[in-house]
Amino acid sequence: MRRLLFILALLFSFSFGFTACDSGEAGDDDIEVADLPQSITSYVTQNYPGATIEEAEREEEDDKIYYEIELSSGEELRFDSAGSFIGMGD
Repeated sequence: MRRLLFILALLFSFSFGFTACDSGEAGDDDIEVADLPQSITSYVTQNYPGATIEEAEREEEDDKIYYEIELSSGEELRFDSAGSFIGMGD
């Protein structure tokens, strides 16, 4: 009986630990596509015709703001705070 209680307590603690963790990185915030700088949506329209922005994040690293987007094609693009393309996301 003690062994069963120990196993249940152990499973409960693992379950609680996993649900309490934040899946995102510190400084990352999901944002609406409509809240992206216009230059980002224009860049996507011009360079990825037919693709749509599926997800958008506003990230803060070293006191700088970045935007990372994921396209319907699966590609991730990274932009600086002004909305200028700086590279592919990770």
